[in-house]
Amino acid sequence: MEEEELKENSRRFIEKAIGKGYVEYAGDELDGIIPPTSRRHGAREKKKESVLDKIRKIVEVFVGV
Repeated sequence: MEEEELKENSRRFIEKAIGKGYVEYAGDELDGIIPPTSRRHGAREKKKESVLDKIRKIVEVFVGV
């Protein structure tokens, strides 16, 4: 969370994803945890994809535990 400079509610988002067993990336909740990023040259989408990939890896570790 610190490395990606995610907002405070990111912990709740990750905990919910672990509880569900998957990361829900549709909707505004994922956008709400990503810090402000320039939209130029796709920077925001790259950041979103990077964060999403890292959260998926975390969820995979905890699913089934």
